[in-house]
Amino acid sequence: MFKLFRKILLLAVLLLPAGCNLSKQGLLFDQVVPSGLVNFDYQSSTVVTIILPGGGGSANVSFSASGDWVARLADNSVAWCSLSPESGTAADKLITINAQPNDVFAERKCVVSLFCDGKSATIIVKQAEKEEFSLNQSAVEIPAEGGSFFVTVTHTSDVSASISKDAAEWIRPLATKGPTEDEFGFEVLLNPESTPREGSVTFSCSLGDKTVKVIQKGISECIIVPQKDIEVDQEGGSFTVTVKSNVEYDCTITQGASWISAAGTKATVTDSDHTFIAALNPKDEPREGKIVFSNKALGLSETVTVKQKPVLVFSLTPDKVELDYTGGDFEIQVTSSVDYEIKSLPNWLSLTSEPTRAQSKTHSFRARPNNSEEPRTGNIVFSNSEGGSQVVTVTQKAREIAVDWSKEFYHRSLIMRFTATWCVFCPMMQSAVLIAQEQYPDKLIHVALHGGGSDLEFGAGSLLQSQYRVNGFPTGIVDGRIKVNNNTEIPVTASNLLAAAKQTEQLYSTQTGIYLNSSLSGRDLTIDLTVYAKKAGSYLISVLLLEDGIFNAQTGSESGFAIHNDVARISVTQNTGESFSITKDYSFKDFTYTVKNIPSSYQLDKMKILVYVQRTFSPDPVNQSENYGNYYVDNCVTVPLGQTLNVMMADTIQGEGTEGVKTGNDIYM
Repeated sequence: MFKLFRKILLLAVLLLPAGCNLSKQGLLFDQVVPSGLVNFDYQSSTVVTIILPGGGGSANVSFSASGDWVARLADNSVAWCSLSPESGTAADKLITINAQPNDVFAERKCVVSLFCDGKSATIIVKQAEKEEFSLNQSAVEIPAEGGSFFVTVTHTSDVSASISKDAAEWIRPLATKGPTEDEFGFEVLLNPESTPREGSVTFSCSLGDKTVKVIQKGISECIIVPQKDIEVDQEGGSFTVTVKSNVEYDCTITQGASWISAAGTKATVTDSDHTFIAALNPKDEPREGKIVFSNKALGLSETVTVKQKPVLVFSLTPDKVELDYTGGDFEIQVTSSVDYEIKSLPNWLSLTSEPTRAQSKTHSFRARPNNSEEPRTGNIVFSNSEGGSQVVTVTQKAREIAVDWSKEFYHRSLIMRFTATWCVFCPMMQSAVLIAQEQYPDKLIHVALHGGGSDLEFGAGSLLQSQYRVNGFPTGIVDGRIKVNNNTEIPVTASNLLAAAKQTEQLYSTQTGIYLNSSLSGRDLTIDLTVYAKKAGSYLISVLLLEDGIFNAQTGSESGFAIHNDVARISVTQNTGESFSITKDYSFKDFTYTVKNIPSSYQLDKMKILVYVQRTFSPDPVNQSENYGNYYVDNCVTVPLGQTLNVMMADTIQGEGTEGVKTGNDIYM
């Protein structure tokens, strides 16, 4: 039985050739050994790691043992690593680990185990990835007029390139590498001699050097112009044409290009720069001329095309626009000989015509109403492709409506009618609403909120049903505080609705007035509104879109059909209102809303905007049918889509500025 190491005094790794001794403290566990002779104390660790190069090689491991020992590969399928010898006695203190060249671009490893007397030590053998260094070509041939070439280098270590001294004047490295990181690019200049010339580029890395021979043909009789197209500005000026030639040549400016003149015609057999002068282009069209360098006897020629830009035309009409506070549409005519674009415009202006980069066009703009009591100014910036710009200044007047805080706001109550087309009793409450409106004209606004299962269901109304604890249809809520249930006696219901509305005016003074302006662009709606408030505090604002004239079935009507009016269609704000604060008495708050792509099934000419403002009861007493929250409806207005409603004061003539403010009513058939 083997008896290994009563104490293994030393395990050392020798990477050929000889190395140096470390302290007897040995290696840390699994320490990678880059090179040299390493002493390994068995009592400190039983594992040591060696690294062999990717190109193959061997390492000697020396150690001391007290008896016979055996060495084995932990995985006998490993073919690239071999051991010599694989066993020995206490007198044998050296084992050689051999590795064949790595044939893959990845590190590989195996484990060697030493056994003696039932104990073991481990050597982890790691081999670096495959070493490769190759070029895709060993020689390139370049024509006499020069050109560029690329060399693809396959490598596993850093590579550098150097140009031979005899070619340093005519082979130059490109500023950047080729299409991939492993490509090196070079430029070869014109060979002015008739005899070929040779140079080389040497690539070097840790694996050695490789060379690419560069052979350039000698030039025959030629005239070469590297840049054959030249563009000059409208203002004209001088420009240079470089000619490379080994024969004499003449320079001729073609007919029709009298606006080009030469600083001096020159015949030469060496590289030469020719200077020309272009006159000012007075026209708004580009022009073109040609310069020919030729040797007629040899039949050689090169032509340079000179293109001159036209005189720049870029003007705007008008350059100033003045608008009323209500906003509206206006046009700007652009006359331009170059492409241009609208670079910027104020956020209260919008472009209603298609944006373009084309030359010369009329652009249409739309200004939103100015809700401020101060005028405003903004610039529309047009930029052209030549880097120039023009500005149109747009000035809009301040809103002309000024609130007289000494007067009371005109008040209207809001009747929310929760209903459905399947509800047999709902037409009765609608008739009651009509009677109440006739008895209290221009003071009651009505909205029909159709519930679940109705043909005209208003999905956003479910939250309002929950807030006002609506358990059945029909149910009326007046000013968000008084519930009016249906009565089989229609006049009784009408009286209850009217009493609730008048009670609001008796208990609570109206604190808010509403200014509203709306504009339509196709089926897109923009709403600008201002809430004026006499008292600071917390408020809610709600904006709905209603539709009139909807012919639909209605249970409970004589014919089973009705024309439905004041039907809630779209909730523009949050269903139960959006909160806002008025921080000081006698102040106002502006709002802007946009509704995109109103459904085509809705009749725009029969739609209107409902706005109602809620305020907290405090410090006034709370008067509600049930606990509906801390807010009640302070005021409300309606206005047809695309129209304006000014702030209404209590002494305003009834109906002034309130087109359609008296709501429609369902017509039963």
